[in-house]
Amino acid sequence: MAPQTTDRASTHSMEKDLEKVDYIEVNHNKYANIGLTAEETDFYENYPEESRKKMIRKIDFRLVPVLALLYLMVSANWITWYLFGDLADRCFSHE
Repeated sequence: MAPQTTDRASTHSMEKDLEKVDYIEVNHNKYANIGLTAEETDFYENYPEESRKKMIRKIDFRLVPVLALLYLMVSANWITWYLFGDLADRCFSHE
């Protein structure tokens, strides 16, 4: 196996790029991966725990029934398609 050599031009350009950087910014926002800004993260972390629990409970009571109904509608649609899809294809085909 041949020894790995580095290209002088690429090494030179990397050195020039590193000279341009004064400092490397480190993001300490632990919620940045879900799209929260630093200000939103600060608001979330300083929000009172009891109020947060009430808000989540209110969202759960409103959102979970809607999602359950949506799930039932979709699954019923898939079951209907599975059971009667072939029959419907034969009935409505013009062959």
